[in-house]
Amino acid sequence: MFYYQHIEKIKDYDFRPRVYENFECTAHIHIYYEIIYVIDGVIDVFINMEKKELKKDEMLLILPHQIHAYHTIDNSKIFICVFSDDVLSEINYTRYKNHICRKLKADSFTKEIISKLENGIYCSDYKFLSFAYNVFDMFCESAYEMSFESIKENMIIFKIFEYINEHFKENINNKILARSLGYDKHYISTVFHNFIKTNIREVINTYRINYAKMLIKTTDKNISEIAFESGFQTIRCFNSVFLRMVKSTPKEYKKNINTG
Repeated sequence: MFYYQHIEKIKDYDFRPRVYENFECTAHIHIYYEIIYVIDGVIDVFINMEKKELKKDEMLLILPHQIHAYHTIDNSKIFICVFSDDVLSEINYTRYKNHICRKLKADSFTKEIISKLENGIYCSDYKFLSFAYNVFDMFCESAYEMSFESIKENMIIFKIFEYINEHFKENINNKILARSLGYDKHYISTVFHNFIKTNIREVINTYRINYAKMLIKTTDKNISEIAFESGFQTIRCFNSVFLRMVKSTPKEYKKNINTG
């Protein structure tokens, strides 16, 4: 399942390093740069649906607005660092936005910084800036441009998710979405399914259910209010979709949170 990742806004010149084991993450998109480095094991990384198999000491740079996903083949330990675009403020991002990174081999400086970040050792802003620019320099030497058709399809996919992200609480469907974006509904449905391997309605419902779960966790609103506020037109539909996606009813989910 694909989703537009809601990362809490990263402050200017901020970065968020994390280490994950046996990492799995469905296709998603966000507005920040992302570096992935394999500490151990093997992991498949998909960037705009192109697969890269990364092994120990290999890395990739993922640009803002690029669709990406992770799948551990056997076992993996990886370092991921997400950082704001102003870290690379001197870079003309538009020049590279349609490029995809080839697998990079981490040099000694990169390994040194990643080791510090991985182990929670203080890393100055200047060190991190040097690290980010070093990785971007390796990206520039290896990256290749997507085909025209891939660029076109990727832009359509991005527009679809951007629209869903802004309007999922409204009564939208394929026809409304296609008209709003200026495309034929059958065309965007085909492109979407070929690229994401699911249909637009399923993604809209995923947004709604995730929003409903957030409301259940953070508000005292009753289930009916939450259903309609999340974009569902009937309680019956909400309960059915929630049960299918969450494997429990909304009431059970709320009860488990309150007793957890």
